[in-house]
Amino acid sequence: MIPFEPRAQGEVVLAAAPADLFERLERRIRAGLFGPGAARANYRVLLRQEGVIRFRAADLPTALGMGLNDVAIVASGARLRWVVEFATWSFFCLSTCASIALLLAVAYFFVAPVRASVDRTPGGGSLFWAILAFWGLAWPGVLTWLHKRPIRRVMESLIRDCAAG
Repeated sequence: MIPFEPRAQGEVVLAAAPADLFERLERRIRAGLFGPGAARANYRVLLRQEGVIRFRAADLPTALGMGLNDVAIVASGARLRWVVEFATWSFFCLSTCASIALLLAVAYFFVAPVRASVDRTPGGGSLFWAILAFWGLAWPGVLTWLHKRPIRRVMESLIRDCAAG
């Protein structure tokens, strides 16, 4: 698995998967994944077949909220494999960080006091550009990598809660 790829996957092994597990999952998704009426929990079921469910965030606030942009869960007996793609969430991080970096770069070139202040500091322009490169380009990748752990917890909790009834 590529660390900065906006994708997380895993599996949950249940002692025994209930026969109606995917029906329970679908009901939970349609009712509001994180509770009825929860903000940013608007998901749409795209596919539900025997042992498979696929759902996607239905709007931008939902896609940016938890980052469960496109989810697939497939059962093989009591073993449930899941894949979450969160490219929309990751792109939002990248575009926000890059926009801020771009605004700071524009300020450096067109606002004389900003340029003078940067040039007076130890490291001057070199440090300024290194910081912009990190926070504008590298940090979104780090956020993407860090986001995989909460997604794993949410998916495991979702599957176990639905299996428990």
